[in-house]
Amino acid sequence: MSKPRGVRVRFLSCCAVVLLAARVDAAEVSLVPVRASGDHRISGNEIVLAHGGQQVFLEIFISGWDPDGDGVTRVKAWEVGVDTSGLSSGTAGIPTVPKIACIDEADPDRYCRAQFGGICTLSGVPCIDDAECTLSVADACNGPACVTRGEPPAFCAFGFILVGRPDYVFYLRADLPAVDMSVPRSYVRFAAAVQSGAGVPDPGSPGYAGTLVIDVPAAATGTFVLPLRPEPATVLVTHDDTWVSSVALIAARITIACGSDADCQDGDACTSGICGDNGTCRHAPNYNPISECCDPEVGRTCQKAAGTVGDGDGNGTIDLADIAMFQTCYGVPTLTAGCAAFDMFCECDVTLSGLVALENVLTGP
Repeated sequence: MSKPRGVRVRFLSCCAVVLLAARVDAAEVSLVPVRASGDHRISGNEIVLAHGGQQVFLEIFISGWDPDGDGVTRVKAWEVGVDTSGLSSGTAGIPTVPKIACIDEADPDRYCRAQFGGICTLSGVPCIDDAECTLSVADACNGPACVTRGEPPAFCAFGFILVGRPDYVFYLRADLPAVDMSVPRSYVRFAAAVQSGAGVPDPGSPGYAGTLVIDVPAAATGTFVLPLRPEPATVLVTHDDTWVSSVALIAARITIACGSDADCQDGDACTSGICGDNGTCRHAPNYNPISECCDPEVGRTCQKAAGTVGDGDGNGTIDLADIAMFQTCYGVPTLTAGCAAFDMFCECDVTLSGLVALENVLTGP
């Protein structure tokens, strides 16, 4: 597929990027795009694809659990939860988490780990005989996962941990790594724990902790966000069995480059999608947000409340009198100046959800 017309940016052909090592001032867990199967460019935690129909590789990195660098705080276990529900956040198409061969492409003799039921059969159920192991890297059924003859297990999974990488957090340590996407399906867990000892010191640079692969359909447009779930889904456990506090969680973004403004329409009638010269979309309001509100479904505008939202009588207190006024404004087709105060979400409407919001900001009897 060719690069969309109108995109004047330089993309990389399918290749890996190098994560620059740098000491951070606080603990951080980051999901970083590292390569794709077609033309792309990477800026920080965002990968911009020249077109859909690609496979994107993202890696988890952990860093900064001992920010003062005194070597006292050591990590002996960690768990990272990737929230894949954001794969429906684009404007068209829904990327998926595929089942793939668990193998280190850089060194086939080094193997990876994908536990908790990683299955290597196209049917999606445990294999029964060798005939079901049809992937190129696996040709034998063994207990009941497909394996490559003469090699360690090569599970077919939705994510994996390359335990042989020198930058792996627990490299050369006896550990128990695992990946799980059992329940719910919009949540992928990566975890590992050292089997003995006091854990590992902070090396002062990001440590690798897992790989997640995303299939982006050819028809996909927009930006898809993959956040990390907060604790207890994402935790760093230290040598004294405590959780590292205030861990920064950095999401990954997958953007498909636009070729025209039409690629940037997101269904919000209050904004205009604009395709920039760098191939990414921006959404500019098509009304005056300083003085107006807008209904995103139909684009209808109305005047903003002159005073404090929720204070219909303007006495400086949101109280039961305002609740009574709200009831007279509920469901009116056109907001009057008096009812504008109860447009709690600035969408040119007074709704039941607005009543709940009003009750949450009551300041008087």
